[in-house]
Amino acid sequence: MIDLGFDFPWRLLERANTLGALVTTVASVCTLYAVTLGRKARHQRWFMQALAAKAPQEAILLVDLRPDVDIRAQVERARRDMPNLIPQSVDLMCLSRATAISVQDIPDLVRELRRKIADVVAMGAGSVLLIYAGPVQFASIVGYELRTMPNVRLLHYDKGTYVDWGPLQHPAD
Repeated sequence: MIDLGFDFPWRLLERANTLGALVTTVASVCTLYAVTLGRKARHQRWFMQALAAKAPQEAILLVDLRPDVDIRAQVERARRDMPNLIPQSVDLMCLSRATAISVQDIPDLVRELRRKIADVVAMGAGSVLLIYAGPVQFASIVGYELRTMPNVRLLHYDKGTYVDWGPLQHPAD
């Protein structure tokens, strides 16, 4: 059999194919990292920065819909004890009910909540500290109504103290 040298191009294409597969594998691994682990790390880094950031003008929106407990006194005590988290110089807007709420109360509560939010906007607050106590269903309405506010921070009462749970809105992935 006579060798005419047709073997050389095939060996060259085989090596190019192997090199292309390696480059594609490396690119795929980098993309996988950026999409999964990198996104999670970026979100965690953003969250930690958001926790540390403070807006110059703040307001406190206290929504107290628990009939058995008046949390305003608790919040005032926390303002004295934890001035770094809940400053005393910040205006306190309070939406509260002394009696249990029902489904029929929702339209009036939403109107009152919108008035409180309008008051916060009118005072020029760049940040709102939200303290909520009440039914979970109305908490979702509060979150929906505050969706356009630029910097809403959630404060959670846990074991005798308030904890900053960070911003209401997180960036899209």
